[in-house]
Amino acid sequence: MIFHNNKKGKMNPCYNNRMQYKKKTQWVNTGGCKFSIGGLICKRVISPANVKMLLETGQTAEIRGFTSKKGKPFDAVLKLEAGKGVFDFS
Repeated sequence: MIFHNNKKGKMNPCYNNRMQYKKKTQWVNTGGCKFSIGGLICKRVISPANVKMLLETGQTAEIRGFTSKKGKPFDAVLKLEAGKGVFDFS
């Protein structure tokens, strides 16, 4: 799956957001930028809509169904901080 987003997002690490889902584990930028996002984070698949929202606004809506290392389910928002994805539980 590929999507194109030529809008410059608030937290966008790459101007050309031509993101492609590769190897069922990672979203990678195929527009010349080395930026990538895990396609599977804490046992939860990250959808194209969430990747697009993350790049355009700097965060996703709340994503339900993550699983912690101890096996406990949790919900969180993904945010971009300093070019990396982090969880926001607020």
